[in-house]
Amino acid sequence: MYIDKELLFEEDWDFEGAGATDYSDKSINLALAARDVGKGRQTYVVIVVTEAFVDDSAAGAITFTLIEEDTEATSTTVTLDSNSPTLLATEAFLSTVMTLGRAPIVIPVPSGIALKHIGLKSVTTQTLTAGKVTAFLALEAQTN
Repeated sequence: MYIDKELLFEEDWDFEGAGATDYSDKSINLALAARDVGKGRQTYVVIVVTEAFVDDSAAGAITFTLIEEDTEATSTTVTLDSNSPTLLATEAFLSTVMTLGRAPIVIPVPSGIALKHIGLKSVTTQTLTAGKVTAFLALEAQTN
């Protein structure tokens, strides 16, 4: 699958030791150079497990949330935080199903995003001892 580095939220986002809430290191600036991501086509957030998730209880879960942020910054990174409005959230995935080689998590991006930047937030219910994902924006929802 082709991944545009300008549409990458985070590569090998490490959840080891993470508990509670975390934010992607990068946001995507939808207003940069008047860029129309997708040019009217459906776009998707794709999350690929690059290291299996492990927690001591085997009952932990993770939820990914697409958030937006309004800022005048022209860079590709902004501060994403608890005040960032939610666009949509995934179901809670048990850590036991977040295995290497599983089908990617594909989230259709809603049309009509009003703010300038989109990013990802994760919420975990247990502290993880391992787990990584790569998350990016894509024009096609490849599922293998």
